[in-house]
Amino acid sequence: FEGDGVARLRDGRFELFGPERIGCRGTIAAMAEDASGAMLFGSSADGLCRFDGQRGRRFGPSEGLAATVIEGMRRDGDDVWLA
Repeated sequence: FEGDGVARLRDGRFELFGPERIGCRGTIAAMAEDASGAMLFGSSADGLCRFDGQRGRRFGPSEGLAATVIEGMRRDGDDVWLA
């Protein structure tokens, strides 16, 4: 997917989720679902973003995340590992 944001395929139709909706700018390089069902996005510009289906929240250095570039992500039970 080229450009900011992500797309979801549901019932044969694509729905676009731009940066203003998911809370992340930049290329999304990684995705995972957290234990509550929210989507996590790793961004090339904004670190980690969590989208609960209604709104996005950004996590970066002020929340304790060491980097603002996330290139990989994997869920392990209730934990999510970032690279």
